[in-house]
Amino acid sequence: MQPNLSIKNSYEADEVVQPPKTDYSLLLKRVKDSFLHSEAESFEKATTDARAILKNSNVWKTLAPEQMAEWAALSQMAGEIELALEIYSYLTITFPEFEKGRIEYLELLSLLNKKEEFQSSSKDYAVAFDNSTSSPLHPASLDSAASLPFEGMIRKRQLMEHFLNLFSGRENVFARQWSDKNENKAGYVPVKYAMTLAHVEEHLNGFKTYGIYLLKSDSKVKCGVIDADINIEYRKGKITAEQKNTLYREKSWMISRIFENSKQLGIRPLLEYSGHKGYHFWYFFSQPVDASKVKALLTRIAEPVNRDISSFDLEVFPKQDRLTEKGLGNLVKLPLGIHRKNGKPSFFMECEKRDIESQLDFLRKVELIDPQILDGVNCAAIHPINRQKSDKIQKNEQIVLHPRMASIAKDYPELYELERLCPPVGQVIAICREGKNLSAREEKVLFQTIGFLPRAKHLMHHLMASCSEYNPHIVDFKISKITGTPLGCKKIHSLLGFTGDYCPLEPDSTGYLHPLIHLEAWKDMAEKKSPKSMRIENLQDALENMKAAIIQLQRFMA
Repeated sequence: MQPNLSIKNSYEADEVVQPPKTDYSLLLKRVKDSFLHSEAESFEKATTDARAILKNSNVWKTLAPEQMAEWAALSQMAGEIELALEIYSYLTITFPEFEKGRIEYLELLSLLNKKEEFQSSSKDYAVAFDNSTSSPLHPASLDSAASLPFEGMIRKRQLMEHFLNLFSGRENVFARQWSDKNENKAGYVPVKYAMTLAHVEEHLNGFKTYGIYLLKSDSKVKCGVIDADINIEYRKGKITAEQKNTLYREKSWMISRIFENSKQLGIRPLLEYSGHKGYHFWYFFSQPVDASKVKALLTRIAEPVNRDISSFDLEVFPKQDRLTEKGLGNLVKLPLGIHRKNGKPSFFMECEKRDIESQLDFLRKVELIDPQILDGVNCAAIHPINRQKSDKIQKNEQIVLHPRMASIAKDYPELYELERLCPPVGQVIAICREGKNLSAREEKVLFQTIGFLPRAKHLMHHLMASCSEYNPHIVDFKISKITGTPLGCKKIHSLLGFTGDYCPLEPDSTGYLHPLIHLEAWKDMAEKKSPKSMRIENLQDALENMKAAIIQLQRFMA
């Protein structure tokens, strides 16, 4: 069916229907819900009535412009593409002043590659269809205000094409998510044909939610994922204050370590909040590579982090090295969609703006990984417990740090090393960097470890200055009261509820195990003893006080 011109001629003879007297809002909601919340095995049955309603022209011809546009979108969502085109055509003719309807109609024609209809419907805007790219373009010489909506449309299409190219999975199969809120269930059903821009638009608009099977038919992948889901014990109901602290502390440290482990290999992930129960770390390759190599690479990054956290479970995708005869492999939900179970959207955390266009535009900055990097990477795990082995692995590898971490490594090497080598103390340091106030136990761990280092005052003021409750005089007072020896590993694990393994360290001259043994600054100390009272005894102390005051002033001026 070619709806555009033939329908136009028949509609022009009709009498224009007056705005509706009946409120169809509830009907629209019921139709939409029937598509969004139907289980896989009952999808066709559950939506039969809704499809019949959508086809009832006696209803949709009486709608106001906004509701008619929504009706057309629901028709597109239901797979009734020709019906959607018919409704949009009627809408643009009956309500020519309704700009939104015209734009949505042209977007759909563009996505469907209907060149003749597109050119006919866009003639008032002088928009051309470029045969070389199959995309609408307006002439460079056209600078009228009428062309502006189409510039946005063209840009959106280009961004969606980039999205589809980045998140590229199995060529001829993808998946649709379903949910049943009454039963608290959700799942996916395979869709056995290639994903198109029209599907991407449905996903981004929240009409449907799609996922991709990562492995292509030749068992290669274009992207891989480290999936960080909140442990089921933290999702059963209301969590305690202690669990909340652990969750936040481990989240900050986990994200930091995955980024740093990736940087050690010369790559950088894209971080996404999944919209439901955790985070996705995406890795994109410039061309498809063997799934087995990507699996080994991401396992090397994730495994050492997974050993030292209890509130998150890390999984690597792809899980398979190759496809079985009939298998599709594991799937991952596409970003920027709505999770059907809770209605929450996902988003890329490093992009400040949450609107779809800004998020799509952010993807242009994604760093593609050269597959050759896999040939030169030893996929033995990066883990601080195997420190000597890790050092040998990294000896011939160039380590590239995030600018913020590079600054910390240079100016505060003790903190950088503790965060990297001691997971429980590192988690507390990580949340300090994010500006979150510490619990009494977390604060005790910091003061009773870092407080014994030669630069204790400088380090503690740097950490505590990020917290909203920072008081330099109280920090000085607490440091001056530190006596005895550093907190031992067993005590720190107990205070923080840390369930990970102990580091295989040898006791130093103090006679027992504690985190400072990791540090050269501690090893270089001629005499291991408690710190002196932090009075201003020389110019160096005065300088440290001045630096702390500057940090505090900068924080209040920000």
